[in-house]
Amino acid sequence: PKESPPAMPESKYPWSEKIFLDELLNSGMYGSNILSRIIGRGGIHHRRMESESGARVFFRGLGISGRDMESNDPIDCRLHISVKGDVPQQGRTVNRIIRDIIKEVDREIIDKGDTGPLLDLPRDFNTHPFGFLMPKGTGPENEEPLKFRFPEEDGRTLN
Repeated sequence: PKESPPAMPESKYPWSEKIFLDELLNSGMYGSNILSRIIGRGGIHHRRMESESGARVFFRGLGISGRDMESNDPIDCRLHISVKGDVPQQGRTVNRIIRDIIKEVDREIIDKGDTGPLLDLPRDFNTHPFGFLMPKGTGPENEEPLKFRFPEEDGRTLN
């Protein structure tokens, strides 16, 4: 055949949208491990987004997707959800579900009275296996340097 084959489509999804989480979150939610909550335990919210919308839903941003080297555009470094499908209605459905999840998380934060990075701190540093990672002054150091501790070592330090 002397004619070249028809051009391949750019993507198998004719429509796509990026939903940026920093535009949907209030400042008290930063540090609340928001992406894990949006994905849901065992991916339940992720599956809900895909099943109700009929679109594919991908979580993207710096440090999230493992594709950081492919991110040439600075906007791709922002934490976002990429929705790929056939029609814009699918993106609106995913956006509605995300907003519902964020409202639920916001209510939890208000009920607990926690905001920002405090959400990620363990309640009791002595029982937390990674308590040694806390910055100086945030744990029960009593002016002593932080020691490397493992629960199974009965409190003996490695340094």
